[in-house]
Amino acid sequence: MIAKALRLLTTQLRQYIASTDTVPDPPDATEPPSPYVVLGNIALADVPDLSPPIRQRTVLSMVNVHEEAAFKNAPHYERNGTDTRYRNAPVHMNLFLLFSANYDLYENALIRLSQVIEFFQGKNVFTFLDAPLPEFIGDEELAEVRLILDLYTLSFEQINYLWGSLGGKQVPSVMYKMRLVRLKADRTLAAGKLIEEIESREDIF
Repeated sequence: MIAKALRLLTTQLRQYIASTDTVPDPPDATEPPSPYVVLGNIALADVPDLSPPIRQRTVLSMVNVHEEAAFKNAPHYERNGTDTRYRNAPVHMNLFLLFSANYDLYENALIRLSQVIEFFQGKNVFTFLDAPLPEFIGDEELAEVRLILDLYTLSFEQINYLWGSLGGKQVPSVMYKMRLVRLKADRTLAAGKLIEEIESREDIF
């Protein structure tokens, strides 16, 4: 589910930047046109021969995950007519996403960063129902998922700690908190009929 959610964001952000791009390719460019946005680990920015490469691109990296405590008390059973299925409640996650503009030219990095912010300012709720990827079509579990992104501001101390833990040089970046990625394993713990009546026996007392 996490990988699918990030692929959805990467695809839609890539399409937006392609439609509004103002960053020219360098005149001596020998690489094919950039896909604008890639899913990757920005901590590996200085590692050569990566596939896909993350140089001269905007890189989406997941840097933290935690459970949304407000939904921990969800029902652990499902009713279908007179049948009941018991299963663990779905896990609702908050993902902290770092968008890093990893470009040699600093001005281009700032342009890309502005495009990222503009995109999520205009649209911050995503569903798989409007996803352009064909593998998401018809998946009933994905149809129940909504991804909500909020800008997440870090303090100078947190920024310093984040990039220190990533072990790389700091590049222009912005972080978003993505809420409600629903993770549910289709595993039934038990099943049975609903209790429709209670029989009282006085002879057992």
